[in-house]
Amino acid sequence: MATNLQLRSMLTLESQPGPFISIFVPLDNVRNRDFVTNLSNRVRLSFKNKYPDNDWSPYQAKFDKMKVPRMLGARSTKGLAIYVGPTILKVFKLNHEVNETIVMDDTMKIIELIVDTQFKHIQRSHHLFDAAIKNIKVHYHEASQMDLTSDKLDDIVKLAPAGRIDALIINTAASQEAKNHILNDLAITVIGFGGNVFLLNNEEMPDNKGVAVIKRG
Repeated sequence: MATNLQLRSMLTLESQPGPFISIFVPLDNVRNRDFVTNLSNRVRLSFKNKYPDNDWSPYQAKFDKMKVPRMLGARSTKGLAIYVGPTILKVFKLNHEVNETIVMDDTMKIIELIVDTQFKHIQRSHHLFDAAIKNIKVHYHEASQMDLTSDKLDDIVKLAPAGRIDALIINTAASQEAKNHILNDLAITVIGFGGNVFLLNNEEMPDNKGVAVIKRG
């Protein structure tokens, strides 16, 4: 499972040459003895459909060095998040269910890691989790009284690269829509500036919004 510090550290690697391959695999796939070989073959086929075949060799070198994390039998481990670039390889255990997904882009797909990172130390306590959600809502409504909130995506896109977002709050339903790419890039930017990113379901969102931010004063 990634920590906030590991997530921020990984995102500093966005300055490295891409493209990046973000891979999410369920635990059953990982238990296959030939998992790494089979995965690299599938990824290479997808890579060749989008990029020149000659660009593949540094990625293959990373797959050749890949090691499956220990303790996969831990009850909390449900899958893996794997990030591969020409110069990087990062593997994280996930504690929530995922379908196998392979995404190739100029940025890493971090939404799945955020799901694991947020409220990490209180996920097993309903009382503490409910208190954390309530705190986010209270903070949002207090900030709204001082005109320090926004739910307009056009405004949020301008605020993020200026480092003016303290918290980006994304509705999980919105994160599955076509604007997923924009929200993912916003999350990367906000975390890069030391802000927080939360993925909440519709009932947990402030005023049931699709996306909202708390600005820095």
